[in-house]
Amino acid sequence: MKRLFSVFVLVAIAAIGTSAAKADFILNTPSGLSVGDHFRFMFVTKGTTPATSTSLASYDSFVSSDVATYFGTVTYNGNAITGWKALGSTDTTSAFDHLGGSQANVAVYRPDGTIIASSLTTNANGLWSGSILNKNNQFLDGTNVTSRSQLYPWTGTLTTGEKAVFGDSYTLGNSDVYYGEVELTNDQWIESSTDGGALYSSLIGVSPELTVPTAPPTVPEINPSSLGSVLALVLGSLGLLERRRLRAA
Repeated sequence: MKRLFSVFVLVAIAAIGTSAAKADFILNTPSGLSVGDHFRFMFVTKGTTPATSTSLASYDSFVSSDVATYFGTVTYNGNAITGWKALGSTDTTSAFDHLGGSQANVAVYRPDGTIIASSLTTNANGLWSGSILNKNNQFLDGTNVTSRSQLYPWTGTLTTGEKAVFGDSYTLGNSDVYYGEVELTNDQWIESSTDGGALYSSLIGVSPELTVPTAPPTVPEINPSSLGSVLALVLGSLGLLERRRLRAA
């Protein structure tokens, strides 16, 4: 029985460790959405980078690495989120196209669940309409941006999502690059001014399109901060069973 008790303890510890490894950080459905609704999360990267590359793939990679570095595996509805993108334009590709073109039924939210834009369109309250509903001023964990290099993320983009090209180019990969200002909701949230692309600033990260599920995940995920309490409960219960067996013997 003692050996069996030890096995139970090891299995319990292994199970808890496996559950904790499933998700380092969980994003939740913003309030007001219904089953089947489509949406995306938008945030500011914690890390900073120069805007010297002409490849949007390199900026996407930076956003994905930033997420992994600071937040580990990020999940929604029990599934790891992959395919993070940078909101940015180069001379060859606009941010509008890079994020999938016009998407009337896809709203954009901050990580804390506050809506930023009702769609990815140029319509009123759309992401490319010239203004947004609320500031895009949070990191992926919902905390607010504070440092100067993170308050002015690179975009290379006009408020319409188009490439910042007017004879001269101010897109990503040029000597002067457009940046946004996260504390604003007018057109300057995305095209505030230009600065030298060799300087280090954050990027704006965007999740892939997500869908509100019809049911919660079949396997509940355990918050790592509560593992101590869970393990204590499991061990306490097994210890009680062992004491009862000894008294009966």
